[in-house]
Amino acid sequence: MYVWIEGYYGLGAVHGITGILTILLSCKPEELTDYLPVIGGTITALCKLSKATNGHLPMALPPYPGSRQRSELVQLCHGSPGLLVLLGAALKNKSLTCAYWDPSWDDALYLGTERVWEEGLLSKGGSLCHGVAGNAWAWLLLHDCFEYHTEILKDAQTAYLQRNQLSALPNSEISQELTSDFFLSKALAFMLHARETRPYNTSPASSDKDYRMPDEPYSLFEGLAGNLCAWADTCGVVQARLRKMELVEQGVCATSGLLQDPVFRDVFNRQLGFPALGGNGATGIF
Repeated sequence: MYVWIEGYYGLGAVHGITGILTILLSCKPEELTDYLPVIGGTITALCKLSKATNGHLPMALPPYPGSRQRSELVQLCHGSPGLLVLLGAALKNKSLTCAYWDPSWDDALYLGTERVWEEGLLSKGGSLCHGVAGNAWAWLLLHDCFEYHTEILKDAQTAYLQRNQLSALPNSEISQELTSDFFLSKALAFMLHARETRPYNTSPASSDKDYRMPDEPYSLFEGLAGNLCAWADTCGVVQARLRKMELVEQGVCATSGLLQDPVFRDVFNRQLGFPALGGNGATGIF
């Protein structure tokens, strides 16, 4: 837990626990073995909290007096996008997911995505920290989970049913909605729309009047530099997916087989993950 303001523990990815856990999950799996119970339990607690607030993630615990009571912030630094980024990292960790996955993870993914989709076009524009591009990036990470790590997800669900002696998941309809296309379609829609925000678009005749200029319009977390990073990862995701389609036509389906292809491996490894948070592990220049 991180004290964001004295007496209040932050939950957001920039100012709180979802970001801290995302960074920890970039460690080597064997380095986390002793800590998986508390990491898994904490993720489940956050997901249940999100479900209780219809997909939102409160700014802090206890509730911060200045926060809106009926509509929490929907941005990376304070809000559900941070939980989505965390789940995008957690679901790639086989040991963590198979031992501690809970149906509340899927609930949080679905409800959190709904809240970001409905409320995530923020007035600060294309910012990573509190804007359109940052909100889209979480879906890029989740696309990769549900496109290339499906075996981990199936094993995790099977293990959960066995642990709890159940024959079916309590939220199977929601789980079936969560596909790679479910996340990628939303990510691409947001990224394409981010081109309409300042400082990309300054035409008075365009929709840029819906967004104000960011506080630091050319910075990494609030401006143009961050948008470029988001587009770089978006291009990597799309190129890898297109290459996979070509390989599937050639009879290559398993992720292990995809990684044997130099073209796929090259474009896949271009994805560096969210600046300062990761989400793809420690790759590339990180």
